[in-house]
Amino acid sequence: MSTEDVLGCIEAVVAFTCSFDEGDAEAAASWFAEDGQWERREGTVTGRQALAALVRARGTVMARHVLSNQRVARLGADRAVVDSYVTAYRSHEAARPAPLDQPFLVGRYRDELVRTAGRWCICKRALTIDFQG
Repeated sequence: MSTEDVLGCIEAVVAFTCSFDEGDAEAAASWFAEDGQWERREGTVTGRQALAALVRARGTVMARHVLSNQRVARLGADRAVVDSYVTAYRSHEAARPAPLDQPFLVGRYRDELVRTAGRWCICKRALTIDFQG
């Protein structure tokens, strides 16, 4: 796998996560494949429109998903997987900076990606929770 492909895959995962945390529904959805799926505890979200609706429905919740230990592997000519550790913080407080508490969860994301029109997009994201506060 080329360095360019590795960086493109990591960019897609990080850019989606940052857009989600910032509440930018359209930007977050743009990093997913048109029929992409996100397997969440609350159920699977499928498609860009449903993903954008999920981001908008979060309201004023402040979240930060800190990604680390990312590993990229090729699954095929235009398919790859990125495995990342995630430490997530969440606050419902309106005040900024929000009070810092223990992480909401620590776990792992497994993002499957597909290259379409020269750009890597997430086609499936799954979360495994290892610790929960």
